[in-house]
Amino acid sequence: MNAAIALTALAALAAGALLGLLWQRARGENAIARKEAQLAESRAQLREQKAAEQAREESRRAADEQFQGQLKALAREALSQSQKDFLDLAQQAFGKARSESSADLEKRQQAIEALVKPINESLQQTRKTLSSMEKDRAEAQGQLREQIQAMASGNKELRDTTRSLVTALRRPEVRGQWGEMQLRRLVEIAGMQEHCDFAEQPQGPEGRTRPDMIVRLPDGGQLVVDAKTPLDAYLSAVEADGEDARAALLAQHAANVEDQVKRLASKEYWDQFERSPDFVVMFVPGDHFLAAAGDQRPDLLEKALRARVILATPTSMMALLRVTAYGWRQLALAENAEEISRLAATLHERVAVFSGHVGRLGNQLNTAIGTYNSAVSSFRSRFLPALDRMNKAGVEKTREIEAPEEVATAATPLLANESPTESASESESQQEAAPKPH
Repeated sequence: MNAAIALTALAALAAGALLGLLWQRARGENAIARKEAQLAESRAQLREQKAAEQAREESRRAADEQFQGQLKALAREALSQSQKDFLDLAQQAFGKARSESSADLEKRQQAIEALVKPINESLQQTRKTLSSMEKDRAEAQGQLREQIQAMASGNKELRDTTRSLVTALRRPEVRGQWGEMQLRRLVEIAGMQEHCDFAEQPQGPEGRTRPDMIVRLPDGGQLVVDAKTPLDAYLSAVEADGEDARAALLAQHAANVEDQVKRLASKEYWDQFERSPDFVVMFVPGDHFLAAAGDQRPDLLEKALRARVILATPTSMMALLRVTAYGWRQLALAENAEEISRLAATLHERVAVFSGHVGRLGNQLNTAIGTYNSAVSSFRSRFLPALDRMNKAGVEKTREIEAPEEVATAATPLLANESPTESASESESQQEAAPKPH
């Protein structure tokens, strides 16, 4: 129907363009006719002026002849010696008058030609414009004809493709495969492949037929999704001619959808699978399919809900999958947080053990430093005075004895409940309590 409207609109547009071109051509022809009439009138005026000039020329010629005759008569009568001079003067006057007359005629001709020349140029331009318009009109008609042919060919291919698709969708197995393909495509777009199970001809735990897809929920539950394509009546309604037949087929389509809801509810998938919600999702692979059924039966969604069946189209199914994917992402974040908490607790325990070892090592270092300082103090207070007395008694020194220095630094305690300031102050107090060198 849309193609027919488009063809009608294009035909009307072509007719309008053709009428416009014909009207422009008629205007151009009228303009040419007016210009040609003006040219004919100017030429007639030129002919009249030429005829008047010729008449005046003949009058002047006759007058000249008469004048010459009179002069000859006067010459003969007067027998004047000045006949020759007078004739010369007359001839000069006649030549001057003739020259002036010729110059005036030439100027008039030039003026007429200057008047007619723009008209001729305008006529030539008008002819060129009409020729160009005619050429453009022919090209436009050719392009319009090609576009109409291309649209007709495209509409034919579209009808053939649609007819083939409709023929294929009338087969139940093809419809089922198409519905599953649509469902798989939505799962891929939503990024839920790893959380959705597909199986061809699956079986439930008790040997009962499984649905087309099971969506694993973040809490360990299983959401059952089954694709249904009751499209026989809908496809027939699309091809129907009359409104009554189309309405009856759409009503049958709504009844078929409701029957599928009842059959799906009777399978009670929520009892077959553990931790499954008390409802099942019926996927219809086209929003318009469900909308057509809902227009015929406005209570279809309510009946489906009472039967524990959620009707989903590609739009709502995508939203459901997106929400589930978000839940999985939140679960992954929570699991990561728990793992981080567990690792932190383990690290804290290990740090506590290491702190104990370091503390004991510090104590042992302090004990060793105290023992070392006591030994140095004893060496200085007991051995060195005795050696000095021996040297004074005459015992020869073979080598100078250097007294070792005491260690004044104590190990800093590593306590988890102490701040760095407290640890530093305690270290300073331990250093002060260490034995001083004598």
